[in-house]
Amino acid sequence: MEYCLNSDYLQEIADNYLDKLHHLKSDCKENNRITDDLKIKISSFKNYGTNSLFSALGSGSIVELRGKFLKFDSTDKYQGIFLLKEDGSEYRVSLYLTNRPNRLIFQIPLDLNPGWYKLELRTLHSGNKALLRAKLNEVLKIG
Repeated sequence: MEYCLNSDYLQEIADNYLDKLHHLKSDCKENNRITDDLKIKISSFKNYGTNSLFSALGSGSIVELRGKFLKFDSTDKYQGIFLLKEDGSEYRVSLYLTNRPNRLIFQIPLDLNPGWYKLELRTLHSGNKALLRAKLNEVLKIG
C-alpha cells in the first residue's frame, strides 16, 4: 500500500505547531518575568572583618548580603538567615544590624561550631503562603 502525503497539509500542521509553540514560549516568558520579580536573590556577600568576599569567617564576624527582596520578619522563627551544615543541622542567625529589601548586615553566631556551612535566606513576602528561599552559591568556612 502506498501513501501520498499532501505537502500543503503537512505545511499547515507544521504552521499550527509553530504557532502553538510561539504562544507557549510567550506565556513562559511572561510567567518567568513575573516570577523573577517575586524571587529573592543574593547578589553579593562581604565579610566586614577582613573586607574581603570569601575569606574564612570567625564566630562573631559581621557580614553583609546584597540582593533583591531580602527583607524578612525577624520576629518569625521560620524566616531569616540560616547556616546549614552538611549533617543537616541548621543555625538561625539572631543578630541583625540591617534588614532592608536590598541589604542585610548580620553577625555570625558566637556559639557556632567551626566547619563548612551553606547560607540560606528564608523570607515570606506579603501575599505569599510559602517561604521563599535563596542560597549563597559558595560554601562558607567558619571557625
